[in-house]
Amino acid sequence: MRKSSFFWLTLIVSALFLFPAPHTFGQNKTKTTQTTKQGKLTIDQRVKIMTKALKLTPAEAVQVEQILSSTQLEKAKIKASKISESKKEEQIEYIKDVQKAKLKKLLGKERYKKYKDMKESDVL
Repeated sequence: MRKSSFFWLTLIVSALFLFPAPHTFGQNKTKTTQTTKQGKLTIDQRVKIMTKALKLTPAEAVQVEQILSSTQLEKAKIKASKISESKKEEQIEYIKDVQKAKLKKLLGKERYKKYKDMKESDVL
């Protein structure tokens, strides 16, 4: 019984070291964005940031989320397809252009400019 308890205790402690807590100690408090394992914000995180910075209404936030989700889905389909890399890049650029047009129409000229500035400064 004693060996079994020691085994489980060792296993749990090992697992804690293998899978650390999601937050890190000494994290820079001034950083405004969080990233996923891939280094990109999730759609929900992007929408929250955009809602606050661009003063989106709840309806606009839903539309932005739909636009970002559909773009992400389409890009994933293209990346999974068995076409040449150059065709994939071409199609992904088209998808991005469609997303830009939809966001520009939804946000208007000034908020879209602010959105672009946020993207360029890596806030989004």
